[in-house]
Amino acid sequence: MKAQRSIKELEPSWPLALTLPRDGSVVLAHSLHAQLRQAILQGRLAAGTRLPATRTLASMLSVSRNTVLQAYDLLAGEGYIEARSGGGTRVATQLRLPRSAPTPIAAVPAAGPPAARAPHRLPAATAPPAAATPALDFRVGRPDTRSFPSDVWNRLHSRAVRALFRPGAAAPGRQGLAALRAAIVAHGSTTRAVAATPDQVVVTLGAQHAFHTIGLWLRGQGVRSIAVENPGYAAARAAFASAGLQVVPVPVDADGMVVDAIPGSARAVCVTPSHQFPLGVCLSLERRLALLAWAQSRRAVIIEDDYDSEFRHSARPLDALHALAQGTRVLYVGTFSKSMFPELRAGYVIADAALAAALALQADVAGGGPAAATQGALAAFIAEGHLWRHTRAMQKRYSALRHALLQALQHHAAALGQPYLSHAGLHVATRMGSRALEARAVAAAAHLGMAVEPLSQRAFAPGAPAGLSFGLAAVEAGQVGPAIGRLAKALER
Repeated sequence: MKAQRSIKELEPSWPLALTLPRDGSVVLAHSLHAQLRQAILQGRLAAGTRLPATRTLASMLSVSRNTVLQAYDLLAGEGYIEARSGGGTRVATQLRLPRSAPTPIAAVPAAGPPAARAPHRLPAATAPPAAATPALDFRVGRPDTRSFPSDVWNRLHSRAVRALFRPGAAAPGRQGLAALRAAIVAHGSTTRAVAATPDQVVVTLGAQHAFHTIGLWLRGQGVRSIAVENPGYAAARAAFASAGLQVVPVPVDADGMVVDAIPGSARAVCVTPSHQFPLGVCLSLERRLALLAWAQSRRAVIIEDDYDSEFRHSARPLDALHALAQGTRVLYVGTFSKSMFPELRAGYVIADAALAAALALQADVAGGGPAAATQGALAAFIAEGHLWRHTRAMQKRYSALRHALLQALQHHAAALGQPYLSHAGLHVATRMGSRALEARAVAAAAHLGMAVEPLSQRAFAPGAPAGLSFGLAAVEAGQVGPAIGRLAKALER
């Protein structure tokens, strides 16, 4: 019998769930060694990834330090990890892990654009807009940047600018600066268990640029339509539409995208599995496997928008679709807008190496990547651990806010709707019985000097749920309970 030792509370950025024998077993070190070795071979711990210090990992797993030392010694002797002076213990950089070739997209007729159809329209606004500067701002979409280490960023950016004028300075190239792509690989490995190499990364001007770039490539492959979540992220829809794709809606429920509702004509789908926008739900494991099976059977492409995955509040998240894919082509899109600041305009796509090179050509046509100095500063910000430290600090703040918000919403569920279950992200959504109740709540909030968002404004086709979205970034924990109480009281009159 085995007992799983959870390390998520002590080390929320660690992506591996390790299961060790019970206390007193003489095979603890060998079990730990085997699981870490498998993670390295599978690419879930990428080359160059820094491992926790032996004391830290021992504390996280509630085992003796000697157990961890023995496991690390075995891995080092086999060449899987290496100790660096002043740099800790890292996965060996000379590893070359095999990658399976992805399945090509199924051929589709290329006989001109799709037939014209009436566009889906957003429902008419039924409540007055919130004040430009509300006293309490629960709107979603922006992180709290007040605690961002701007002094560190400015120093790194100045250093990157100076480096541009040195002889032999490295140019970013179409796919992006090599140092930044390596940093992104290490970041994705330690936070989301996404296995990749730097030649699989394309640096973009944020997520929307990534979606537009992918859309252009899909059009070149003969794809005419893409399935997206309804309700969902309007910027992604706009990016795909501007690339010439017809955007078709797929409903979302408490388990995420309804895979059975994906149109049979679709050869591409865009999904936010870790923290669906705007409902906040996680795509269930059953749905993830169904989506991968759907794509495999149709030789279709999945675009995985790992929205808001940086901030996890409770359970360890399910693996990214990219980590689960076996021969299915999954394009992983990430951004630093929530973990750092939106104005950075830096994102990335992870694909197989051949496709990454093709996407880089499309990205170049669609505007290229961020400035060289921005890329250099971002590479250093990640590699030197500043991103990890900032994200961890902000995760604690957001978790406290989320706890206060959920307590208040659950206490007033009769008036404000039942919260959707979510374990990550910077907002919480509730489901309500009708659009009329939703509109009444938005209007009441505006009257009280509060800004909340209706779920209906994120819909682009009929059938989307009614409810409210509450952002966490611009309020304080002590304000949440009283504010939600006042809003509920106003609706109960």
